[in-house]
Amino acid sequence: MSAAGPGAPGGRPALETVTADAEQPYIRCEDVFKIYKSEELEVVALRGLDLEVYRGEMMALVGASGSGKSTLLNILAGLDQPSAGRVQVGGRDLLTTPAEELVDYRRSEVGFVWQQPGRNL
Repeated sequence: MSAAGPGAPGGRPALETVTADAEQPYIRCEDVFKIYKSEELEVVALRGLDLEVYRGEMMALVGASGSGKSTLLNILAGLDQPSAGRVQVGGRDLLTTPAEELVDYRRSEVGFVWQQPGRNL
């Protein structure tokens, strides 16, 4: 890792850059599980997910309602963590990245385009 410079505009610390090898997947999920639990119910949203997406590659995530699409996107955005497994984006391990660095990661790397046009405004 290398520092991006002495500081970002506005006095914020510079975002660390994580170098991703072009031959390695930019997004890598290994054996990812996400289990939501309440007192009486346990829902397995992701079960042993393995995924590799390379820089510049296009992909679509489709599936039935409740199949784990939003859960996966929230994990990749650093908004949620899996119950088990490993998640890396751009060489950054999202499970060990401190919360303040996840904020910078979301600001610089993550974007959502919602299905409902009204939410895009």
